[in-house]
Amino acid sequence: MSTSEKPNRVRVVVWTVPRSGSTVFTKSITSNGDVKCFFEPYAVAEHYGPEGRLKAPEGGPEEPTYTVEAVKEWLEAEDTSERSVFVKDLAYAVDGRYHVMPKGYRNSFLIRKPVSVFKSYYRACSRMPGDPEQNYRDWLPKDVNIFKCLSDLVEYVESNMEEDFCILDFADVMKNPAEMMKKYCDKVDLIYNDGLLHWEQGLPEEETWVTGNAIRETEAEFQWMANCATSTGWGKGIKHPPAEGEVFPKVVYDMAEFALPYYEKLRNHPKCLHLDS
Repeated sequence: MSTSEKPNRVRVVVWTVPRSGSTVFTKSITSNGDVKCFFEPYAVAEHYGPEGRLKAPEGGPEEPTYTVEAVKEWLEAEDTSERSVFVKDLAYAVDGRYHVMPKGYRNSFLIRKPVSVFKSYYRACSRMPGDPEQNYRDWLPKDVNIFKCLSDLVEYVESNMEEDFCILDFADVMKNPAEMMKKYCDKVDLIYNDGLLHWEQGLPEEETWVTGNAIRETEAEFQWMANCATSTGWGKGIKHPPAEGEVFPKVVYDMAEFALPYYEKLRNHPKCLHLDS
């Protein structure tokens, strides 16, 4: 939607996998101040809530009010009279229980090449105390193919919801942020302007990004979102060259290979947005 049209307040959710670039994508979407974000509420319920199926290693913080049913109620009650509402969340958090997905939201999906996802995850785990490979195995959902969860969710939306969803590849956004962010905004009826291409350093405050305390606590300790927090725009502080001599364990490549068919299926889906050239 162009800025010359009357603003249309909408509710949108982007489903994705960890380390997909979705945090900086969300920062871009909310950078003009006209959008309120709920940051991974279902993931908070999944990892830190009382009914969570994927508890964080060694317990971690607790979020007693975060259940998937409560999250659904919160999101459906959210008013759009002042700002549009944007939800960023992880597909595996609603896997097998699609009935808790919020009604009244436009669904969209962000993908990234699996090898980039799992290498990024390993790098993040390397910043934590202890053995990086053990951290990697502990923090990823056990016995869960996160890309299959995303692919299954796309199939569910396509088969059961009458809406025009879209899929976006993070690599395309990095190649041409202006073109791809405009395509995405037009597709989900958010307002696009060039302000979405740059922003101030730091993570937004609670009034702009609503999330569980567990997210901010673990971020303060482990700096999962360090690249996003230090960036000032697309390509400005986001992409860092690999460290010299960087080596990854076999499990990283094994998981990437296992996930690749699901990524390629989504990349080639007719609803996937692509660069014009």
